[in-house]
Amino acid sequence: TVTFDNNPYCPSIYQTVKHGEKAHRPTDPMTSSFVFDGWYKDVERTIPWNFDTPITEDTTIYGKWISREDYQKIVENAKFQVSNLRNNAVSEIESLNLEDGKKQDFIAEVDKARLEAFSLIENAEYTDKIQSIVVEADVKINNILQNAIAAVIKYTVSFNMNGHGTAPAAQTVNEGSKA
Repeated sequence: TVTFDNNPYCPSIYQTVKHGEKAHRPTDPMTSSFVFDGWYKDVERTIPWNFDTPITEDTTIYGKWISREDYQKIVENAKFQVSNLRNNAVSEIESLNLEDGKKQDFIAEVDKARLEAFSLIENAEYTDKIQSIVVEADVKINNILQNAIAAVIKYTVSFNMNGHGTAPAAQTVNEGSKA
């Protein structure tokens, strides 16, 4: 028997599962005061339950609940983190010496990544997913920034000594930089 312990907010759910088979995720319970925040392996509710785990003995899976207020704080904090990632990337992109229109293109990509992250955060099932969305947004925005840095206008500087000695090797420099 698998017991889905929802206490104290909803009655427990019971499933009969054959030895070696997997429990089925029940429909998330709901209350008016709290947000259901996933199923966990441990009573402390720190290790998310993996529904691909075969059941080999009587098992209790614990439901995690947080107040609606705390859930909203987590959502707002995640959005704040993503906004900071966006603002820092845009600041760096604006400081780069890019061809006309390229800055706006890269900034538009960063803004799109921010909006996608906001949508995913708003629709995330559980709080542990929200933090992974922030991490994914960080990677995506950083990749856009790295692409912007790689697109900086570059020149190759060659040296001609007019037959007077050996010329230094050609150098690639960013526009506005010294060779």
